[in-house]
Amino acid sequence: MPPLTAEDRLIVALDVPTVDEALRTVEQLDNVSFFKVGLQLFITGGLPTLLQSLRQKRVFVDLKIPGDIANTVSAVVDFCVTMNVTLLTLSE
Repeated sequence: MPPLTAEDRLIVALDVPTVDEALRTVEQLDNVSFFKVGLQLFITGGLPTLLQSLRQKRVFVDLKIPGDIANTVSAVVDFCVTMNVTLLTLSE
């Protein structure tokens, strides 16, 4: 694997209240290749739409999912895998 460039290391947080705002930010930062999506956008219900729009980017889903019921955590992980998420946080 080639070393990461400074551009590859930059992760822009999409800490905005709506998917529309997140998509505008992504559009404005077209040269950025890595974005973080947190719980704020997850609870809007728009995460699938946003992740679909970010298919050509690298995505870090930062939900800090607690050690919940195994089936719940598994469903979230499965969803993230199908959406080509690069990183996902889990916590105890």
